[in-house]
Amino acid sequence: MEIFDQNSFTIFLMLAALAYVLLSTFLQKKFGKSERLMEINKELNAISKKIGEASKRKDTKEMDELMKKQGPMLSEMMSLQMRMLPITLGLFIPLIMLLTAIEPYTSDDFKVALYDDGLLAHCDAVANDLIYSGCFILNSTQKGAWVVSAEAFINNGSVAQNSTALYVQGGKPSDVYLVSKQHGILEMVLGTKAVSISPYADRQEYSLGQAVSLHAKVSEQVDAASATVNNGTFYFVDLPFALPILNIQRLVGATGFFILASFVFSILISIFRGALKKANVKLPSLAFGKGKPPEQNPPEQNPPAQ
Repeated sequence: MEIFDQNSFTIFLMLAALAYVLLSTFLQKKFGKSERLMEINKELNAISKKIGEASKRKDTKEMDELMKKQGPMLSEMMSLQMRMLPITLGLFIPLIMLLTAIEPYTSDDFKVALYDDGLLAHCDAVANDLIYSGCFILNSTQKGAWVVSAEAFINNGSVAQNSTALYVQGGKPSDVYLVSKQHGILEMVLGTKAVSISPYADRQEYSLGQAVSLHAKVSEQVDAASATVNNGTFYFVDLPFALPILNIQRLVGATGFFILASFVFSILISIFRGALKKANVKLPSLAFGKGKPPEQNPPEQNPPAQ
């Protein structure tokens, strides 16, 4: 049973993004000294401007003095940035894992086992040719773009993942987002040979009720392979306009919309705080035990009348 539908999950993502921006901003300010980082940026910009002016005057002595000031500030800036990174990632990664876990339209996904045994029952033509195969029937009534995600395993661990799309009586490539994970960070660090997997079907366009013959070619021998079919249902948000540079109008999955919402809220909060600063309006801040409120003396009492 799913907790959210399309609209309620979108609202939940927006609230989660707002909470994430506010909390991360507060933690960065309290523990990461984000205000000091802003001060350093301003000072570095001023120094860079002075270095440019001194360079035009060919004043080598002043340039050397300014660059001596610049060095320690750059080191401090990098130190502060590294200090804020665990705060940001410590919030972002668990939150993304939670949002992905409760994302709607995943309960009807189903798995297809893939084999490289040459059996007709598994739709595999040749055994041990590094092409894993499997079959399934399009029993759903869902039309449009479907996503099939193939995964390869060695020692029960995932070593490669890639996706392909099927179009069931409609749909187009821009309707879906295909995930590919061919090179793991651990493999890159250890220098081991990475495994790749390339899924494909016997055709791209299908009708409801037809059989799908699915194949996945791997670059190296693996212990097992399987595929997950999303049944043509998935969470997405269609934006009113395409994102600049990326040229993407449909965001598929919780992660993309959450990142976009966090970015927008971050900009809006910065504008709001800037406007308050110009108007000399100070927002109340939480002390969190750093100091005590000033003690107030009790009002003086007149001595009792004799």
